[in-house]
Amino acid sequence: MPEGQELIDDARGTEVALNELFAKCATDSACAAAYPQLRNRFNAALPRLREQPLTAGERRYDDAAMLRFIRNWLYPRGYSTFEQRIQSLLTFMDAAIRGDARTMLETHQRMRTEEGLGTRVDPPRPPHSRYSVGMNLSVYCHESAPFASRELYERAVPGSAILRALLQGFGDDTACSPWSAGKAAASSKTGFYGGPRHASGGPL
Repeated sequence: MPEGQELIDDARGTEVALNELFAKCATDSACAAAYPQLRNRFNAALPRLREQPLTAGERRYDDAAMLRFIRNWLYPRGYSTFEQRIQSLLTFMDAAIRGDARTMLETHQRMRTEEGLGTRVDPPRPPHSRYSVGMNLSVYCHESAPFASRELYERAVPGSAILRALLQGFGDDTACSPWSAGKAAASSKTGFYGGPRHASGGPL
C-alpha cells in the first residue's frame, strides 16, 4: 500500500492504493496467474458496471458502489489480517470483472463475518441520521478536496475510470460550489488564546 501523504479515504488516495495493488499483483507470479491483466480488466469493467449494475439479493453493485466497498475495506479493521482483506478484495474485484454478482455477495458477507459483523443488524434509519452532511462538506470542501481547481479536475478525471466512479455526486468538483465556509478575521496574533493581552503580546 502507498505511504506518504496520500489518504486512502479520498478518491485520489484510493486510486493510488489500487494502482499499487495492481502493480504488486502483476509482479507476483501467483497473483498474476490467478488474476491476469487485473488493472486493464478492472478499468474496463467500471464503465460496464455503471451502465449495467450487478445485483445479488438486496445488493446492487455499480461502479461507484463497488469502489466504495473496496475503499472501505482497504482500511485496517478489527479481526481479519491485512492479507486476508487483500485476498478477499481480489476475489471481489475478479468477480465484478466477470459479472459474477453471487460471488461478490458471498465474498462481501464472508468479509463481514470475519470482522464479527455478520450477525449485526442495524435498525432502519433515514439517511440524514447517518451522516453529518454539513461537517463532511466543510471538511471535504475546505480541507481535503482532492482537486484544487476545476482545471485539475477536468485534467485528471477523463483518464481514470476509478476517479470517475468515486467522484460521482457528493465527491465531484461541483459539490462545494454552494457550500461556503466562514473565515476568521485577519489578525497579527496567532495561537488559541482569545482573551486580553498585555503590551508584550502574551495573555494577561
